[in-house]
Amino acid sequence: MSKFCVNCGAKLGDNSKFCTSCGTACTNTVAGSSDDVQAAPINNLTSLLKKYKIVFLILLLLAAAVIAVTLIISNSGYKATVRGVVNALEDEDGEKLLKYMATNDMIEFYGEDEITENMTDYCQGLSDELEDMVGGHLKWKYSIKDVDTMSGKDLEELQESIEDYPTKYFESNPFEITKGYEVKLDLTITGDDDDWKTNSVFVLLKINGKWLIYKWYRTSLYDGNDTILINRYL
Repeated sequence: MSKFCVNCGAKLGDNSKFCTSCGTACTNTVAGSSDDVQAAPINNLTSLLKKYKIVFLILLLLAAAVIAVTLIISNSGYKATVRGVVNALEDEDGEKLLKYMATNDMIEFYGEDEITENMTDYCQGLSDELEDMVGGHLKWKYSIKDVDTMSGKDLEELQESIEDYPTKYFESNPFEITKGYEVKLDLTITGDDDDWKTNSVFVLLKINGKWLIYKWYRTSLYDGNDTILINRYL
């Protein structure tokens, strides 16, 4: 039976040590027809492509899973709360702000219409104050600079202080603070005439499984320091 070079498919002599066409050593030979030899590299390539296709699909699925997890985290964690609060203040949207200031039970307890109106008044009042300083068409931008995790002791003391505060909701509804962060950020508010930059701290608490903003510390719009407790229901 004739022998053929597996590299180029050329016919080889029985005693050849090298292929006279491509120089490949004759130890790499197969018996059969030249058509069989020419089909071998094609079959090998097809098999290799199938393997790479499987690997590619696995990598694609892993990448999709990572993206999905990242989106879930970014839209449900404390960073989402910071982003939501800033967007609500910029839009003067009391209903949106309320989502990051109270649990659903709190909203139901106090009445959604009443506290939404209060939050809207707060947003509009803050915007009026800022427009007096920098002009209209306010744009809010921020960047998170540091995040301090509140200790278990700090959380216990904070929960005790809230329980001792004479608030109707907490007198009849159990709650639990499980996490807390002090998020330090640079905040810039730009208007038609000027901009205002301040170092701010958002105190965020995870209450009954939901991230809420508890306090907003910022540099005063005028002089000195000003502390704003924007969630009056805590």
